[in-house]
Amino acid sequence: IYSEIKVKKTTCVHCRRLTSLHDDFCDHCGKPLQKDLFSGKIIENPADVAQCPHCKTFFDEKHILEWLKQSKQCPNCMGELDEEKLLHPLQ
Repeated sequence: IYSEIKVKKTTCVHCRRLTSLHDDFCDHCGKPLQKDLFSGKIIENPADVAQCPHCKTFFDEKHILEWLKQSKQCPNCMGELDEEKLLHPLQ
């Protein structure tokens, strides 16, 4: 008897196709999946993906919003950043 194995999936920000989370790259386009700069983990929920408009770094939205309470610069490129300037590539 085969049991059903549930594979976690996310939407790739590059090709916008559903892909499994078995490794760090999209099953379809081969590009790296979106990882949060703060935690280093793949952002599973597409609605949680935020991106710097300057350097295109990905963030989990809750992490970057917390950061922006203390700083108005991207933690990666130091470009000027606020909540209104964040990109949401999968919305």
